[in-house]
Amino acid sequence: VDVVPPETSFELSGTMGLNDWYISGVTVTLTVNEEATTAYSINGGPWLSYNEPFVVRLEGDVTVSYNSTDTAGNTEVTKEISLRIDMTPPDLDYDTDSIPREGILVTIIASDSFSGFGDVEYSLDGNLWLLYNDPFLLSEEGLITVHFRATDLAGNSVAMTVEIEVIIEILTPPTELTYSGDDSGVYSDPVYLEALLLDGINHLPVPGKTILFTLGTKNAYAVTDADGLASVIIILDQEEGVYALAISFAGDDDHRHHLIQVSL
Repeated sequence: VDVVPPETSFELSGTMGLNDWYISGVTVTLTVNEEATTAYSINGGPWLSYNEPFVVRLEGDVTVSYNSTDTAGNTEVTKEISLRIDMTPPDLDYDTDSIPREGILVTIIASDSFSGFGDVEYSLDGNLWLLYNDPFLLSEEGLITVHFRATDLAGNSVAMTVEIEVIIEILTPPTELTYSGDDSGVYSDPVYLEALLLDGINHLPVPGKTILFTLGTKNAYAVTDADGLASVIIILDQEEGVYALAISFAGDDDHRHHLIQVSL
């Protein structure tokens, strides 16, 4: 009487990468030591009859279960094969952010769905490859060629090359433009007008800026001096009355301030 179950062995064939990860599909060959029928299941799925070697193409941690039953009805204890398969290169992308007065901050975005990503590197204009740990700053203006590459823990790699135009943004500090002349509201013609332009952060004079004075329908321009002062004399040559005065950066309505009324 045959009461001894069969014994099934296996062989694996595929391209082995790093850290015990296959980077290709894995061919599984099952061999039984006597006449028997063999079945297998992948990741707890349906049991399939084994007739010839099969290829496992699922990625990640994969479990192949198998057993054989001989002609006497003896079934061996189910055995398992553990596979780690990662055939997909990591995802690689980048993002940029303009930093005023400094340059372009580059962030490399890398991820891997299976084995996990390993090293990420970059090179500027074909120079030395550098290990990426944190976002880096491109601080020289011009067109920069940036090479990226990433390798996952299985050994799959991906590379990309981009051109990034670096324009260093110079922010003008906010300013305070105020009328600094006689504010009695009663003037004779011609009218003497004065304005003061200060840095809105440090409250220091801002020299060399053109200021537009508008009184009624008359315009006049003046450039701020070292003390931030600009002054003009406008000959209104109109009837006595009330006229609105406005001052602004010439051509920049965003900085326009309506300040006083003038009675001639």
